[in-house]
Amino acid sequence: MLRLSSKINRTKKGDNRGLSIVELIIVIAIMSVLLGLLGLSINMLVGAEAKQAVKKMDAQLNDVKTGAMTRASEYMVVRYIDVDAANKATQKAMAEQGVDKSGFYAEKHISTITNGDAGSPAPTDPAVAGSVKVDYGGVEYTRIGSKKVEIKVEGNEITAADVGGGTGYKLEYDRKTGRILTSKLVSISGTGLTATYTDGSDVALTNMTFKAGLRTYQIDFSASTGKHTIAK
Repeated sequence: MLRLSSKINRTKKGDNRGLSIVELIIVIAIMSVLLGLLGLSINMLVGAEAKQAVKKMDAQLNDVKTGAMTRASEYMVVRYIDVDAANKATQKAMAEQGVDKSGFYAEKHISTITNGDAGSPAPTDPAVAGSVKVDYGGVEYTRIGSKKVEIKVEGNEITAADVGGGTGYKLEYDRKTGRILTSKLVSISGTGLTATYTDGSDVALTNMTFKAGLRTYQIDFSASTGKHTIAK
């Protein structure tokens, strides 16, 4: 009876001994692998946003170039628009213009050239004295990507207009040749749709890059023709 009781006590003590060092190492190794796989999956999901952004920008570039060559004038400004910082009334007004989420947007400015006469604007030569460009079609907004995407033009990052102002990019094609007519960095003052731009330095555009997570995509440009392609 005494021997049986001692055996039971020894068994109980054995059951409470916990994990050995080897078992603990195995558990940590398994957890490390699982966390690594989870991190990789998240990076792949975030990286998919960069792929979507480069496709949307490609479409916008084609649209602006076509518009510039078929209308009197059309240009694009790429910048970050912060919707979250606006009040509800402003957010509603922004949503009506197609800006319902914070992120990077392509603003397409549709203009024409008028000789200053009364009546409908006429697409005259801007070199003619008295001719000016007039925004008649307003501005169209297309969301390129969320704040998780990093967009750079020739290595210059497009940034939000926080304290000190943000940085954007302005692009315009020549109506007759389709070449790039204007390629400038711009300073952004303000955060909403009423933000103003100040033209900065010229940029000899050869590429735009879009990065999110572990993925980076690029659009290459030809200075002589104005053509662009998504890099493979």
